[in-house]
This record gives sequence, structure tokens and C-alpha cells, in this order.
Amino acid sequence: MVYSKPKACYGTAYNIWRYLEHDPETGRPRALAHDSSCISDAEGEWWRDMDAIVRAAGHAEKPRNGGRARTYTHYVLAPDPKDFEGLTKEAGLERVRDLACRWAEEYLGDYAWEIVYHDDADSGNIHAHIVS
Repeated sequence: MVYSKPKACYGTAYNIWRYLEHDPETGRPRALAHDSSCISDAEGEWWRDMDAIVRAAGHAEKPRNGGRARTYTHYVLAPDPKDFEGLTKEAGLERVRDLACRWAEEYLGDYAWEIVYHDDADSGNIHAHIVS
């Protein structure tokens, strides 16, 4: 079974980019891999394209219910670690990549999205962060 969690986010995508790409404590890179749709990963700064798309659509200026405008959504897809028993880290990553890309294509369609893959430092569980 796959656990998924959506979170509405506000403001620039820079903060989520910083969290997904760099370990908050050490600053070292933490992404295992990336996949995307309608996003240029020029110099690894996909947040710039994400913010440009939001501005071009006029969503950055549209507050909702008196609050700030929602500018992107952050989803986490985390498969059950039991599904990966006996697999190498590379094989597990490929399995999660396949699942996350199929999910994004089905549920996000033509919207712009970026997927960043992580493994938990303590357990090594591979999971996907999808920003759209």
C-alpha cells in the first residue's frame, strides 16, 4: 500500500525546493533523482519555472477566503517498506519512480510538476515528493 499526503502551499516554491534538494542540517544534496513535466531543470533550480508558471497564470495574486493565494501543492508518496524487501536501493528507486510518474501523469495530467526522490536517513525508505 502507498501512503499519500497532499499539502497546500503558499508563496514561492523556493522554500520547498531548498528543503527537497538540500539536507537542512548539513546543506548537502539529498535528492536521489528527479522527474518532471513542463519544468526546465536548468541548473537544478526547478522552483524558478514553477514560480514563473504561477505568475503567468495570475494565481500568485488571487487570495482565497481572505488568506494568501495557494501557489502550489506538495504531495508525498511513500510506499510500504515491506514492498521493497530483498530489492537493491537502485531497484527500489526505479519502482518508486515508475509509481510516482504514473501517479503524476494520471492525477496531474498536463499541469507542471516536479518529482524529487528521497530515502529516509534512518530507515532508508525511498519515497517521492511531488510539487505541482
